Amino acid sequence: MTAPKQTVAVVYDSGAVLPFDIARSLRSFAELVFVVPASDHVQEALPVLRALGEVRSLQDAAQSPRPDAVVTFSERMLRATAQLADRWQLPGHSPQVAELVTDKYAQRQRLAESGVDSARCCRLTRIEDWAPACDEVGLPAVLKPSRGESSRDTYLVRDREAGRRLLERLLRSTPVLVVEEFLAGRAHPGFGDYVSVETITSYGRSRHIAVTGKLPLAEPFRETGQFWPCHLPAADQHEVVALAGKAISALGITFGISHTEVKLTPAGPRIIEVNGRLGGNIAELAARSSSLDLVALAAKVALGQDPEFELDEPTAVYFQRYNSGPAYPARIESISGAADIAALAGVSRYQNFAKPGFVCPGGTATEQLDFLAGSANSHPEMQAILDRAAQLLKVDFVPV
Repeated sequence: MTAPKQTVAVVYDSGAVLPFDIARSLRSFAELVFVVPASDHVQEALPVLRALGEVRSLQDAAQSPRPDAVVTFSERMLRATAQLADRWQLPGHSPQVAELVTDKYAQRQRLAESGVDSARCCRLTRIEDWAPACDEVGLPAVLKPSRGESSRDTYLVRDREAGRRLLERLLRSTPVLVVEEFLAGRAHPGFGDYVSVETITSYGRSRHIAVTGKLPLAEPFRETGQFWPCHLPAADQHEVVALAGKAISALGITFGISHTEVKLTPAGPRIIEVNGRLGGNIAELAARSSSLDLVALAAKVALGQDPEFELDEPTAVYFQRYNSGPAYPARIESISGAADIAALAGVSRYQNFAKPGFVCPGGTATEQLDFLAGSANSHPEMQAILDRAAQLLKVDFVPV
């Protein structure tokens, strides 16, 4: 006799996994309930969500029937998910852990107190905080919201007065910011100067899934792509993984998937930040390069399981590439090259999300205008494919 499916509540908003992918990963073992806030993104997604499972409002969720698990793949829903897990006494981040993985200043403080990483960092809530913070942190420095995602409103500040003006502008819409030490990376031609570590933790036992290699950032800190396996030598990867493990332990993470970004500096690896959820597009990399379903694993951990898994050794280099619009508001006048890119050897998928007439908002956030997925026999071959794709893509932007 088939065991009844357990109910998994997914607190959903814009994030690392799309609704169809969540449903596909969970349908074999779970009844899916979407718990949603009243956001613009959710309003647009409601027809799809209702077709895939039951939908409950976040406002009423605490009074709804208790599910068997609660999980989220959205950065902005981590605190709400932790509150529900705490109320329902389910595995997941505690409210205290959720604060540490979503508040950049609190996280820096905890990592420093634990002796894991001591990057200089100051909290900013008023313009008068700028001068003493500059004295303590030094320049260049990174100015960004204390809570945020996708590098939104994240800036590299080299000039004290320019930074003050920038802070004054940002404080009008963001009540709390941080300014932190800029971690200069060492050169890795053709690659980014940082990586991420993907980790699954259950009952306090952390197992590292992979070290994800990164493509060079677009200015100022916008992601452009990633790949498995990482290009780093085994000894360097071991050092990176060890640091990520110490950070996860210091933050008190006992359940869930973590995405830890690590800067590769001349003095060794340094923590950029620990994210208490699945990283963007990481599930797609795992699905193509191995049999590992990270969305299903996250749900099983939330169900209180301690799932065993084996990551298949990649037989190729699996990669993703995405482009953002310009840093200024602009309309796409024309776009071409998609068919030629899709036809390239090694490209398994290419999709344009933006069409002529689309207005890019500008700013510093990683806003994906397209998505390229592919595989290659080596890292140099991957770079050659991506170089050719970049040559073929033609986008005309008109400032607005």
